[in-house]
Amino acid sequence: MEIASKKNIAIVEDSAHALGTQYKGKHVGQRGTSIYSFHPIKNITTGEGGMICSDDRTLLDCARRLRFHGLGVNAFDRKIQGRDPNAEVLEPGYKYNLTDISAALGISQLVRINAFILKRTELAMLYRKLLTEIPEINPLHDPPYSIKHAWHLFIVRVDTDKTGMSRDDFMIRLKEKNIGTGLHFRAVHLHKYYMNSMEMRRGMLPDTEWNSDRICSLPLFPDMTPDDVNDVVNAIKEVLKKG
Repeated sequence: MEIASKKNIAIVEDSAHALGTQYKGKHVGQRGTSIYSFHPIKNITTGEGGMICSDDRTLLDCARRLRFHGLGVNAFDRKIQGRDPNAEVLEPGYKYNLTDISAALGISQLVRINAFILKRTELAMLYRKLLTEIPEINPLHDPPYSIKHAWHLFIVRVDTDKTGMSRDDFMIRLKEKNIGTGLHFRAVHLHKYYMNSMEMRRGMLPDTEWNSDRICSLPLFPDMTPDDVNDVVNAIKEVLKKG
């Protein structure tokens, strides 16, 4: 942030997965401008949509205009705050506002975010404990500094040398046992668009590719129980036993 301030560089913090996360004792998005996602698999959801946080009131006023046709006031301003009912377009805008129902759903969950994270943390710690018995499957390590993890996802790295199978085969075999997994972080430069339009190719970022080929996400959501976690881990053991 200090470098950005000196160079007058605008920073927008991508906090899509990080609602409730803390870095060195401070909440992610505490300063400056940040964006959060409320997609269905995030820690709280509005179905679709998200949230912008900023300490720049001018920027927030602009975002409010742009989300709703560029109008200077919206229905809330007119009916609740008693502002001028003659809404006028101040600049070209979009139709990006949440519905009232979606917003109400998000607000009702926002007050419960700490409880959601606590439950996710308990499940993640159970996963870590049980997976110590399976050296072929490695949860990601915590960084060497103080954090509070929101546990949006529980990501593991598949040791393909020890398992004798690829990460994709591992995911397919778990699916056959009715265990769903996720693949959330494919190496960006290997997506078709970048390979076709920017001549990206495998081998350009070997460390990124190595990790991308081995990580996947195990089921994690607040309604899971310890028995569910045990079911997932037992399914992993069965998959690896059959090889």
